[in-house]
Formats: sequence, C-alpha cells, structure tokens
Amino acid sequence: MSRGDQIRMSLDSGGLKSPRIVQEALDEATILSLVATGLGVGWVLGTARWRRPNGVVILSVVDMRVPMPLALVWKKDNKSPLLARFVVNVRRLLNVRD
Repeated sequence: MSRGDQIRMSLDSGGLKSPRIVQEALDEATILSLVATGLGVGWVLGTARWRRPNGVVILSVVDMRVPMPLALVWKKDNKSPLLARFVVNVRRLLNVRD
C-alpha cells in the first residue's frame, strides 16, 4: 500500500470522506508552493514551519498514524565515535540489524 493510500485511509477514518486530489507532490518545497498558490492542503514535517511561504499555516496533526520512511546517510569513511553511537541508537530504536 502506498503512502498516499495510507494517508487517504487515515483521512477517511478521521471523517474527511473522498477528498478531491488534483495534484500530488513528493518534496516539501513543491508541497509548500502548491499550498501557497491556493491548491489546497498538504502534509509536511513540522520543521517546515521555518521554511513556509508567507500566508501558509502549519498545524500539528497528532492522531494520524501513517508510517514515514527514514533514511540515514553518512560518508562511508567517517570514523566519528559520535556518528557510530548515533547509528547504533537509531538501529536499536527501530530494531534494525546490519
């Protein structure tokens, strides 16, 4: 099931029946731009509040349960002990093994 399908199911269970979807975007900048031009609503991370265009309002959605992918990227030759501890802790929290 796609993330879009998961969002639609969550909207439906929350009472928003059959939203009319006219445009979909994958990246935050495009979503914020579409909202700024008046093309409806979008879902972005809360940190987007620092990059939102004038006139765009960001509200927290606290009861929506849609898993979001997480990717960690670092340089292969980075030997930082801090990075190593961070990666171990993230893997532990997510129950991910090598």
